Amino acid sequence: RRADGTGGNLQRKIILKKTIDNFVKEIFDPKAYKFEDLKPNMFVFDKDFNGWGEILRIVETCVNKYGEKLVKCLANGDSSLQTRSYKENRFFPLTKAGGIACR
Repeated sequence: RRADGTGGNLQRKIILKKTIDNFVKEIFDPKAYKFEDLKPNMFVFDKDFNGWGEILRIVETCVNKYGEKLVKCLANGDSSLQTRSYKENRFFPLTKAGGIACR
């Protein structure tokens, strides 16, 4: 037991609450992927596609000779390879697609 008689329960409850709050925020308000985070065979949500957004499967990422970051992907079951420009706050975890679809 701690000197204050609590046995550390309050501290554990605070840590547990912060952990749960972070988990809920991650699910309902996910952060966009950085370019370095995008990996082959990942499914992501492209929020900038045609104003609605689209689910993609990443094939590869690359940087062209002009320094532009590119994402090669397959969209919504389409078998043709597409190339999309990477920009910040464009590609998200799939949970973002669910939140937009429900609005």
